[in-house]
Amino acid sequence: MNIQKRYGKTNEWIVNSISYTDAREASPAATIQATFTGALADALAAAPAPGSTSELLTERLFLQKRDFSQTPAGNVTGIFSYGIWSDEMPRYSLDSSASTVPILSHRKFKSASAIEKIIAQEYVNGSTDATVVYRNKSGETPEIKKSITEEEEGSWEELTLGKLADRYAATSRLVAAVRAGQKTMPNNQLTWTETLISSAIPNPGRLDKKTNPRGDHPAGYQWKLTSIKATEQERDDYGNRRFSVTTEWKTLTDAEAAAMEA
Repeated sequence: MNIQKRYGKTNEWIVNSISYTDAREASPAATIQATFTGALADALAAAPAPGSTSELLTERLFLQKRDFSQTPAGNVTGIFSYGIWSDEMPRYSLDSSASTVPILSHRKFKSASAIEKIIAQEYVNGSTDATVVYRNKSGETPEIKKSITEEEEGSWEELTLGKLADRYAATSRLVAAVRAGQKTMPNNQLTWTETLISSAIPNPGRLDKKTNPRGDHPAGYQWKLTSIKATEQERDDYGNRRFSVTTEWKTLTDAEAAAMEA
């Protein structure tokens, strides 16, 4: 079999040999020997990065050590040693804490109609059953006003907030709740945490952005990335740097998610 395969970041390395070993009392390991034509500095820039994997290996092994030597002929010989990290797989945890959110922000009422939410907002704002309101008769764009002009009289219906709420209270749990004085709802705040070992410090570019967590997190919630912490660990047997990376996501209310998308 011809193993003269191109290798590395820029495919300028040519693989000369691949070896693989495993044993009952030892972890799998592999070595790739390759040649680069050019200066040592160029060879280093084109070589695969520590901690990376290789499609030339069937096992999921990570590059743990690189040895380079410049030859008199102007080539660079590289020996790339691969192995596994016993703690490479991410671990996940879930925490929840009791909290409350404004009733109109609760996911339970996400599907409430526009007019139900408008009525509910009036009660939350302090209006009562006796408050006089005007409702748009067209129904195309549900809206409530506290006062209207003479020109608007023909298009707006005058009634009390209580009478308007009566039309929806029997079928709307939201309207019934706010009419009874409820303004907040219990809402558990969920925190989903991933901990893993990485060969590089992560880029926190998506911090405080709406995004889905990795792993088998609880479904049906909206999340934002809230925290990334990287702590350097003791170097492995090959002297490679490794970091314990902890990433946290927290759940968003619908109102928070909408504000982030605006």
